[in-house]
Amino acid sequence: ERHPLQLHEIQKDSLMLLMQEIQAAPKTRKNVLDAFKTCMVFAYESRRIPQMPIFPKEGDYQIRKKPPVWITGSEQDRIFKHIPDEDMAIFMFLRLHWRRAGEAIALHKEDYDPGRDVFVVHRGIECRKVVDKTKDGQIHVFPCHPDFKPYLEKALKQDPFSPFLFTCKTSRMEGKRYTREILMGRWTRACGAEGIKIDIHRGLRTSGASSAINEGEWSIEEAQAYGQWSRR
Repeated sequence: ERHPLQLHEIQKDSLMLLMQEIQAAPKTRKNVLDAFKTCMVFAYESRRIPQMPIFPKEGDYQIRKKPPVWITGSEQDRIFKHIPDEDMAIFMFLRLHWRRAGEAIALHKEDYDPGRDVFVVHRGIECRKVVDKTKDGQIHVFPCHPDFKPYLEKALKQDPFSPFLFTCKTSRMEGKRYTREILMGRWTRACGAEGIKIDIHRGLRTSGASSAINEGEWSIEEAQAYGQWSRR
């Protein structure tokens, strides 16, 4: 509304102005511009604009990289003392396999292959809905951790009418599946009981790898392969 432009009039100067006026963190500004770039690519491929405008460079956003935030294995143990028994299966899955919360929420019973003893993760959560796509667009296959077997056997038998591996009695979602809000609420309360402040992703996925490297004898490459990160 402040700067009316037609598609073909959008150039680097207007994009720089947009970036500067977004009241958010530098990384969020980049996310907005990246999303808008996707729209402009579509417009270009649809021949709505004669050429693509030049977008801000990586350095224009002034994003400062922060060191990884993680907790030790003993700190995880302290937090897990406050996880309710009925929620332990999904939290142990996240802790032992270093997966994203959305992947665990969307996991179906049929996604476990007992013949090969592996999980095949190809679903995720997007806009609060289950989608047949993970965050990185890849299908992830990984073995079931031996320590997770007791939780897996219980989860497979629980709530037989639900297709989801992990279910929550208080959930109002289809199949009684978990939501991010439910998981984050349980995690935040457990962390608060121990005076630890860390989000669920860093507290489980990031911390799992960081603890293995810094407290265990894993190499960075081994941790990358186990957590299936695309970049080292």
